[in-house]
Amino acid sequence: MSHSSLSAQLASLHSKHGAGSRQHGDSVGRGIHHSAKLGHSVITNNVKHKPSVLHPDSRSAAIADVPITTLRENAIASLQFLSQHSSQLFDMSGENLPWQTLFGPKSIKYERGVNSTETNAKFDGFVKDALYLLSTALGDAASSISGFSGSYIQLGANIPSSVLHALEYLIQKYYVHVHNAENMLVSFLPHHESFLFDRILQLVNLAQIPHWSFLRPFGTAKGLNGVPRTVLAKWAASTKDNGGGVILVKQISELGKKAARIHVKERLLGTLESTQPEARRGISFVISFAAATLAETFHIQHSTNGSIDESTLRCMIPIILSAVEPLKEKKKNSGKTKTNWSLGTLCQEWRSFGHIMISLVMEKCDLNQDLCEVLVECLVNGSIEFVQLLRRDESRAYAEDVVDVEVYNDHNADDFSSLMQYILESTSGTLLVIINILNHLMDVDASKRAVDTESCFLPIVMNDNKSSLRQTVGYKLTAKMFNAIMKLPFLAISFGHLVSDKEIECRPLIASLVIMSISKTRCNSHNFQEHFNIILELMKNQPPLKAIWIEKGMPLITSVCSFIIHSSIKLLDEDDEINKIILQSLPKCLQSISQIDSAACDAGITHAVTMISSISDNELKKRAGENVEKLLHLSGHLKNEIIPKKIDLTVALDNDLDHLLPPRMALEHPNVTLRMNAIAKLEADTASKADANDIA
Repeated sequence: MSHSSLSAQLASLHSKHGAGSRQHGDSVGRGIHHSAKLGHSVITNNVKHKPSVLHPDSRSAAIADVPITTLRENAIASLQFLSQHSSQLFDMSGENLPWQTLFGPKSIKYERGVNSTETNAKFDGFVKDALYLLSTALGDAASSISGFSGSYIQLGANIPSSVLHALEYLIQKYYVHVHNAENMLVSFLPHHESFLFDRILQLVNLAQIPHWSFLRPFGTAKGLNGVPRTVLAKWAASTKDNGGGVILVKQISELGKKAARIHVKERLLGTLESTQPEARRGISFVISFAAATLAETFHIQHSTNGSIDESTLRCMIPIILSAVEPLKEKKKNSGKTKTNWSLGTLCQEWRSFGHIMISLVMEKCDLNQDLCEVLVECLVNGSIEFVQLLRRDESRAYAEDVVDVEVYNDHNADDFSSLMQYILESTSGTLLVIINILNHLMDVDASKRAVDTESCFLPIVMNDNKSSLRQTVGYKLTAKMFNAIMKLPFLAISFGHLVSDKEIECRPLIASLVIMSISKTRCNSHNFQEHFNIILELMKNQPPLKAIWIEKGMPLITSVCSFIIHSSIKLLDEDDEINKIILQSLPKCLQSISQIDSAACDAGITHAVTMISSISDNELKKRAGENVEKLLHLSGHLKNEIIPKKIDLTVALDNDLDHLLPPRMALEHPNVTLRMNAIAKLEADTASKADANDIA
């Protein structure tokens, strides 16, 4: 190496330019109080620089040199504006502790250094509440401020300027960017693409908060027009050991939860109307930001690792449950039990956040059956609590848990209130999330379904009979899931709402519910009648439920009717109260579903009778035939009394059970007597219907 080259390198090392570059690089993201010369923050009354969000930079704030008393007066005026145009929580009257403490007359004399640790901790709690509330208020603005039109923002002009004036006092008086740096950063994270967030990044020392250090490149003096959401999501998706990833996921989730709590406080200031009060725009803005960022986080982890990271999932599950499950404890006051409501019940946006997170988790990773059971139960119980809240006043509620389908079909009917519409939106939303969970569990092997005698899958009656594999439709429902779903308020009409308004495929779940309502081994005896009432409601010959049964591509009615006939055979050797309820309800099911599509119902009966006829044990076949005959009489499908006497019913048939065939199916039977009987029955039915129409 030449002497001249070595001299050049030494000169470069000792040059002021090289040292200055290193010092500047170290200063980026270190906050306004960082000293490049000393290498750490130094908080002094610097006359050349002042922390500010109102002014373009710290020098402009120092030049303006607005007295702290004036800043307080402007902040109070701004709070009054916000109390009128954003939230009543900004009202300083009464005992509104955060604002009285932070902006009251005594706040001028506050000195952090002379107070105890406990006092400062309590004070920091007020600051935290104030920052989060100001952030939601900024979300109420029609549009965020893209930049400064001058060196000073006009007082009381709009919501953003009011937020900035209040925040300016907190910064210059209490140095919240120093003592409450992380709270300030997190609270305004939803506004990550605004100039305000740029200013916050320039004020906060990010080097002291390791899990936020990834934002240091965005803390330059000139700013970069905010931080893209993808940057936040990528860091939240990381699994590094420096405190990133999971901590950011938790803080973003808690940010949404904090916004929901603010909404609950705002509800308590007013009266609960007959319909659920919607959260204001700023609340929804924050919760939507949390959901969108976490959704992108899950997508990044899934794209990279094929699933959501376990540590992320462990962090999210408690948060998800807190959004959808009801409150487990009831408080007692003066010997009386006081009903308290969960956060998800009082804030529908937070509950929707939980629904979205569940659907995303189901899509991006595999969960075990036990956890899915817990999620389904929490979803249903949370929905029950929500309906209880809306119906707690009998003057605003329906007396019954079943809404007539005819009332639903006329949305303008007087009986169909806005309250009921709101309830259906909620219950159908819950049902949709449950369907997503069940779709997640649909990894059951087809051959296993075929041999499972206690299956919750409905065997499909195929017309061509060419498939050697037994085809089924349904979901892998456990007993806990089934019992939970059947408790969902307004279940039948919620299905109709999903089918008619959302065009959601609901037939697999309906098939499983029908199967398990009839199956004695799947539910408790005291719920049998309730379950059958729900199934009967599902089978009403009214839109929109009718579309579920008659939609092309799946012979659902035929398959259900065949299953009902076979179910009656299984009850031959058992005589108890449960079987009596079932045998009383099965004919009603056949009767109801026949009104939707009588031809499909007859096809199902024919299939079942044909299968019974193939039983090799003559004694068992005889008993099965007697039971089916009784069932068909009760359902109205066998009406021997209307058959003319001239038809000989004693003529022997090729099969002992052929007389159970529906008339339209018996028309093609090779036995002439059976065909004649079928013609007579059809003629009698036609005459009976004509007489009924004449009377009507």
